[in-house]
This record gives sequence, C-alpha cells and structure tokens, in this order.
Amino acid sequence: MKKFLCSILAIILMFTMAATAFAAAPLTNENTHGNSTVYHKAGNITDPQTDDPTDDEMEGTYIVAIPEYIEAAPKDSSPVTQNVTATEVLLLPETTLSVACEYSGQLKHSEDSSIKLDYKMQKEGVDFTSNDVVLTAEAGTPTATFTTAIGAILAAEPLYAGIYTDTATFTCTVA
Repeated sequence: MKKFLCSILAIILMFTMAATAFAAAPLTNENTHGNSTVYHKAGNITDPQTDDPTDDEMEGTYIVAIPEYIEAAPKDSSPVTQNVTATEVLLLPETTLSVACEYSGQLKHSEDSSIKLDYKMQKEGVDFTSNDVVLTAEAGTPTATFTTAIGAILAAEPLYAGIYTDTATFTCTVA
C-alpha cells in the first residue's frame, strides 16, 4: 500500500510542476527606448440639453504624439531627433493649438543627484529655452499633420560614468 501511495503522490507532484511559458516579444526598433509615443486626445462637447444640435459647443479635439525618450547627443555634435506631432486637429475658427516644452537643462546622475550635467534642447536644429512653444497647429486644417523634430545636446562632457536623466513636460493649449 505504501508503494501505491508513493506512486500516486509522485504522479501528482509531476503534474504540479508543469507550467505554461510564453516567450517575450523580441526587441525591435519599434519597442526600444526613443521610439515610443504617448498620445493625448482632448475635447469636450457642451450640450445645453436641447434637441437642437446646432447650439452644442465643441472646445476642440486633437491628438499630440510626443517622444517617450530623447537621448542627449555628445557636446559639439548633431542631436538624434524625435518628432512631436499633432494630428486630427479640429479646433474652433481662429484658434491655435500650441505645444510647449518645459525642461530643467540639467541631467541628474541616477546614483547621486548632486552630480549634474548641463544640456540644451533644439527644435529643427535651433536652440530653444524651457517653456518655448515647439509646435503650433491652426484651425481649419483637420486633415493636416503638424510635425517638428526636437533633440538634446550635452553642454559638456560627463565627469562621471553612469546614467543621467531629466524630465521634459509638454503642455498643450488652445487659444
């Protein structure tokens, strides 16, 4: 009886060790850092609760794609650029969508935040300062695609090896 129970328990134990495994998707140019985009869609229709749709007001809709990562180029070189794009820009007449970029201008070392490395941002090869508008799209062209290329360049060579990071914040306004 002991041999029989041991055999049954051994079989049960073998079945509990089985597991399904799936391979991860291979890395490609489409899912490595620097090529991902973040989409933002805004818009609101105000309905004064009447049956007449002509009194509804639309604030506007748009999709803005920004780069997930921007890698800073070495000092005195050309930056690798990433696109900021606005599509499906449907705005009220005489209004404009503006996309601004805010950044600190200092990359911080990942292990010691007191170690900083200055950098500058460029739009279409020209330096811009923090909070400058990098992309505009005017009302009246909802099928157009608006694109600008931005990049970053180090102002000096790093003194310490490691990973340096900063955050750029993109703000969309319609006025």
